[in-house]
Amino acid sequence: MFLSMFITNLMVFILVILGMTIGLTIVLVYMASREAERELGFKAVEPKEVVGEKIRRITPVKPSPSRILFAILPPILSITLTLYLLPYLPELVPVHYDINGVPDRWDTLDSFLKITFPYMVGAQCITLIFILVEAKAPMIFYLPGLPKEKLVNLVYDIGIMTAWILLLAYTDILYYAVNSTHLVPATITTALTLILIAVIIARVTLLWIKWRRTIKGGVEKTQPSY
Repeated sequence: MFLSMFITNLMVFILVILGMTIGLTIVLVYMASREAERELGFKAVEPKEVVGEKIRRITPVKPSPSRILFAILPPILSITLTLYLLPYLPELVPVHYDINGVPDRWDTLDSFLKITFPYMVGAQCITLIFILVEAKAPMIFYLPGLPKEKLVNLVYDIGIMTAWILLLAYTDILYYAVNSTHLVPATITTALTLILIAVIIARVTLLWIKWRRTIKGGVEKTQPSY
């Protein structure tokens, strides 16, 4: 029963992906903030005391050209497809389907353009938001014990994968509205979504394990030997 509901509700796909992305981002930001406070905490320098370590400036990690391209393409393609297909879209646009892929809920064209369209395009800009946050506040994605580039690129990649799944879902909505048939079967969409979730969990888990080992190793080195 649960699986059937999961397959038929396209918006659940979107909310699960977005919720996972936002949730994982919050966790990573919390980890980064707490560890950054510990890493950069220091006592007041006494007279004649020598400061043994120099605090390095945390600089933004610039995304590679390929990541920028893959981040920009989904919203651009969604806008282009919508403008191209706008003359062909019916007055009622199907936005929800039953287990057999038959629409069971529609939006008026006006409501679709005012709510669903900007929502989908905005959600596909999630990586661009991450890039902007990193450029303006690089401390947010700082994680002592790991190269900052690994953490930031992971966040970028999560956003990019999410944006492309959302693009696929949105393209299927437009295609069905015009041709009364699905571009991608629901089972394939479900499989791709589950693969995406598995990849995100695996990459975050590997990064977490590596981070914990690094932190544990650092703590053991600082402990006095008796």
